[in-house]
Amino acid sequence: MFLERRLDDADIRYPYLWLDATYLDVRTGGRVVSQAVVVATGYGINGHREVLGMAIGDAETTDFWTGFLRSLHERGLNVATAEDPLGVAVVVSDAHEGLKHAIKAILPGAAWQ
Repeated sequence: MFLERRLDDADIRYPYLWLDATYLDVRTGGRVVSQAVVVATGYGINGHREVLGMAIGDAETTDFWTGFLRSLHERGLNVATAEDPLGVAVVVSDAHEGLKHAIKAILPGAAWQ
């Protein structure tokens, strides 16, 4: 399944990670509510771009972003290190506090911009 595939393929690695969210009105329980749709896009050193994951949640809380990033990490997305220089080196996102805290917790050592 697309949202469960491994992200540590030796042929394509993603040193640049873009994270973004938008809000959509969805019908749930007989009413319309606004929910966050978050997307992680990986950019490879060869210019290859790929959606790595997406999720829907009630709001962009620290817990929500942490869970989303943890799911990517568990599927093989790692921070660049001396042993693995092609891991995530830079995360690009807006300055949402919940997201910034989640990046520090799950991708420590990755630069944020």
